[in-house]
Amino acid sequence: MRVASLVPAGTLYLEALGVEPVGVSHSCPNPRGLPVLTESLIPPGLSQEEIDRRVREAYRQGLSLYRVREEVLLELAPDLLLTQGVCEVCAPTPREVEGALAFLPRPPRVFELRGTRLADLFRDLRRLGEALGLEGRAEALVEGLWARLAALPPPPSPRPRVAFLEWLDPPYLGGHWVREVVEAAGGAYLGPEAGAPSRRVPP
Repeated sequence: MRVASLVPAGTLYLEALGVEPVGVSHSCPNPRGLPVLTESLIPPGLSQEEIDRRVREAYRQGLSLYRVREEVLLELAPDLLLTQGVCEVCAPTPREVEGALAFLPRPPRVFELRGTRLADLFRDLRRLGEALGLEGRAEALVEGLWARLAALPPPPSPRPRVAFLEWLDPPYLGGHWVREVVEAAGGAYLGPEAGAPSRRVPP
């Protein structure tokens, strides 16, 4: 099966399952120089403040932040395309992907990553294993990850207070599964609740 990924997490899932994609996004780890399927529409070299301003303006106007390269998709002809439905800023949205696939004579099956909590991420990994016919390998990976979490030492008392900034100007506190990761490591998280999106905060 020929698989392409438009989201870094999907590329890492494929690597964990022993599957090399035929193409990846511009944000994905790409040490082997695989064909790149996306590009950012935000110009390079801007400050974090300017990037944030442009992203918020594009979001208000319903504009895309990325372009999916239909010509590369057409050439690669993947059977399965990994995308995401969690964040409208960090990777192409399902709407953007759907628009790109409309021009292909044989569009691939789309596999959407939807996890916002740790258990969701592991569920996505199981689902991907099923889609690739690698159920056993995916199940072994998930069981191993849960076992590693269960084997962590107990947290210190008191827990150290932790702020996780995923963007600096303006500051954004990381959301989704970040709280669960910080708490598993023994910290007391000062950001959003588990599963909630990232949140902008005053400096």
